[in-house]
Amino acid sequence: MPEDLSVIGYDNTHLAGVHHISLTSVDQPRRTMGRSAAALLSDRIQDPARSPACARSHPS
Repeated sequence: MPEDLSVIGYDNTHLAGVHHISLTSVDQPRRTMGRSAAALLSDRIQDPARSPACARSHPS
């Protein structure tokens, strides 16, 4: 069954670099996501009537 199953991680954990484990990992841009979230929150605090906004970031 191992040849029929693949595991994908979404946190780019250090285990993704272990050579005896075949793991595909997506690196989430956590710093960029945090900055965007802080900016969106700050905007809403400054103007509570402001419409909710969406920020997108792309994993690598």
